[in-house]
Amino acid sequence: MNKKKTIIALLILVVVGTIIFWKRSWIKEKLGFGPTAETTSEDPAETNNEISPRPQPSPIYIPKTLYTECSAIFKLGCKGDKVKKIQESLNKNFNAGLTVDGYFGPQTENALVKAGFKKELSVFEAVRLMYMNKKS
Repeated sequence: MNKKKTIIALLILVVVGTIIFWKRSWIKEKLGFGPTAETTSEDPAETNNEISPRPQPSPIYIPKTLYTECSAIFKLGCKGDKVKKIQESLNKNFNAGLTVDGYFGPQTENALVKAGFKKELSVFEAVRLMYMNKKS
């Protein structure tokens, strides 16, 4: 019985692998890594027997800092509830006029500099800034 399960699993793996292998150009096209349907032409009269180079996909770069929950150093690109508390404290204690959205963007960075802090906050400085909020 156990041998049958192994053979069935192996057979499924082979079938799925074969489908992926034969449909790899279609998969690439759907993911945006190959020519689209508009750029490929089925009519040989339109191509004039010229072979054009295949368009290369443009790399997509998403900075990792845009999606990080910062815990040790708060800097440009961090987001989360702790950043919201920092923004609230800057608004309350330094009249920064920030939108409390939880994203450490350029306006939050400028408000920190105007408040006398560096462009980045360590955990100690963030706690000190939040304590000022509770103290007032």
